[in-house]
Amino acid sequence: MTEVARRIAVVGSLLTGQLGDLIMGNWIDDSEKVADSLQQGRLGETMGAMFAWSRALQVPVFSIFWRAFKAALSAAPATGDSDLAPSHAARLIHGDSLAPAFRRRLRLNEMERTPEASWRWVRPTRRKQLWALREMLETRRLQSPEPLQHLSYTHPFAHRPLVEFMLTIPPNMVCRPCRPRWPMRRALDGIAPPTVLHRRSKGLYDRTFTSFCHSRFSCCATAPKCDLVEGGYISCDSFGVRLRRLVQGPDCNQSQLRNLILLEAWLQQRETRARVLHTGLAVIRLLPVY
Repeated sequence: MTEVARRIAVVGSLLTGQLGDLIMGNWIDDSEKVADSLQQGRLGETMGAMFAWSRALQVPVFSIFWRAFKAALSAAPATGDSDLAPSHAARLIHGDSLAPAFRRRLRLNEMERTPEASWRWVRPTRRKQLWALREMLETRRLQSPEPLQHLSYTHPFAHRPLVEFMLTIPPNMVCRPCRPRWPMRRALDGIAPPTVLHRRSKGLYDRTFTSFCHSRFSCCATAPKCDLVEGGYISCDSFGVRLRRLVQGPDCNQSQLRNLILLEAWLQQRETRARVLHTGLAVIRLLPVY
């Protein structure tokens, strides 16, 4: 982070992309928006949208209908494979490694328990965005890191008028089948290069991250050899199972798992530095004094 601060100081300011995917509608699968027309009884529009998303995602129409039907009846935010999906919902479906005693000590279960009635008034299309926005504000993910607080560190996509505008316009104008970020792509047509304009993503580091996890934390799948396990913060069995699922490909609530892995790597690096410092001091004490 110190090196990042030094490089930003040379440039003068930093504009981040935080909230960019969420606000601009960068969803590969946004088929739950079919629930809006289904909830309002517009059957013709519902059928057209279901077939469009079915062709775009290469999945049966029935799965699109079933997902929209559940979203229309439920008051809970929909979950998905994206990192922007509600973290506690992803925890319930795809796994959680926090130790029960640690959760009770921090009262996490009480904090995550949100009455469904409070979301009943929100259209199914908007629940995912509003839930993710609330979660980002509560966790202060937009707060500037301490080493960067003396620099110009801003989030253009979190500009309140932009957020309000993007959450007000019809959802079909924000994300369409095979056309995520539709308003942004159309506005930059003729300005951005076609390769950038039509790409699906900037690129993922999942393969590199998975290789790192497999090589460094494979021992955690069989024995409690990590600091988080020994400290009673996470369950060894759950952590090992989710590490294997991460390598094999199934859903494992990657958002939480990545944070746990990064925290464990930081703790191990901190422990290594402390051990080296202690060894160095011990060697200095043994040196003769002239």
